[in-house]
Parts: sequence; C-alpha cells; structure tokens
Amino acid sequence: MRQALDKLCGPRAGGEVEILSTGAPVLDRCLPLGGLRAGSLVEYLGGGGSLALAAARVACQSGRALVIVDRAGRFYASAAASLGLDLAQLVLVRPATAADELWTLTEALRCPGIGAVWCVCPRLAQRDFRRLQLAAETGGTLGLLMRPAKVRSRPTWAEVQWLIEPQPARERWRMRVELVRCRGAHEGQSVLVEWDETSGTWQEADHANSLPSSAELAGAAPARRRTAT
Repeated sequence: MRQALDKLCGPRAGGEVEILSTGAPVLDRCLPLGGLRAGSLVEYLGGGGSLALAAARVACQSGRALVIVDRAGRFYASAAASLGLDLAQLVLVRPATAADELWTLTEALRCPGIGAVWCVCPRLAQRDFRRLQLAAETGGTLGLLMRPAKVRSRPTWAEVQWLIEPQPARERWRMRVELVRCRGAHEGQSVLVEWDETSGTWQEADHANSLPSSAELAGAAPARRRTAT
C-alpha cells in the first residue's frame, strides 16, 4: 500500500477551494456552498454508503483515484460499478489492524493524487479524527466516513454530517437524508432521495410512490380495528 500511495501522490495544485457535488442535486441545495468542499471530511450516520460513493464519483471525475478502506471486508466492487464508478480508478485496501487502518486513511487523505477516501469507521478517537481532518486539508481530498447513528451527539471534525434512514420503496433505492451539521446551513432540514438509473444520480423522491413505513402501519392498525367494530 505504501508504494501505491507514493505513485499516486504528487505536488498539490494551488488555487481556489474546489466545491464538489454530493452526487444528489437536492442535497447540494441544502449546503451553503452548493456542495462539499474538497479537503474536508463528511460523515454519513446510520448508513448511506451508496450515497457517499456518488460523492466519490464526482470527486474523482478529474481522473484521481478513489481509495476504499475496507477493514471488515464488506465492500463489493460490483456495487460501485453499478453506481457508475470507474473501477480502474479504485484502490481497495483491507488493513489487518486498527492501527494499519488509521495509517492508511491518514496517508490516503494526505495524497493529492487521490480524489476521495471512503471508509466505514464505527470507532474513531477524537485525536485520530482531528488527524484525519488535517490530512484531508493537506491533500485536498474528500473524506467520506460511514459511522453509526449513535455518534450524532458527539463532537466531530467533519465539515458536513448527514443522518441516513433507509426507506421502503416499490422499486428504487430510497433514503431519508437529514442535514445534522454544517456551518452556515439550516441544520435539521431533510429530504427524501432515490437512485435514478437514467441520470445516474440521486434525485428527490416522489412521495406518491412511497410505501408506508412500519411506524405508519403500526399507527394505522388501531384505526382499522376501531372501524371494523
């Protein structure tokens, strides 16, 4: 892995800060900059791995590599390909230990030749979190971190934090996305998005085609019983 990163790294280009689409136009509109800042960390709480890959695809459009850090061995390249990612740009790393994982994340984020780094991070100490944030700033790399929903109230070094809730749907992938944290934005706003295979992007979902959630069904059950008696 060290040799692979050395080949990818090169001098960082100067200039203005690059703003990248989230991969979902409706989510871009939730953010004050109209997208995600290159060189920052983004947290997806409770899921959203495919949504993060959409952002990674945008970050790597210039030809830079996408590094997937998959210590648990649960990442499938076929899923990334179905979302339109170029597998030739993908570098898959499966560290053996937590220390190796942290080193890989830090070095990959610090590398200007890498557009985005994607990783599932259930546990992350604050000092290590800060280390990753500084590395992302140095490399101008987008760090996409999948984390459990229970960390929502904890301090974070991520510039943007989304809460993801998968939703039942008749056909397409669908999820409710809430903006939990972003400086300068109206936090708490939420949208329903679904994957559009035609455009290859996440679009705002049509509520009319939504299936009722389990909570809605549970709430409706007593009313049906009362009507029947």
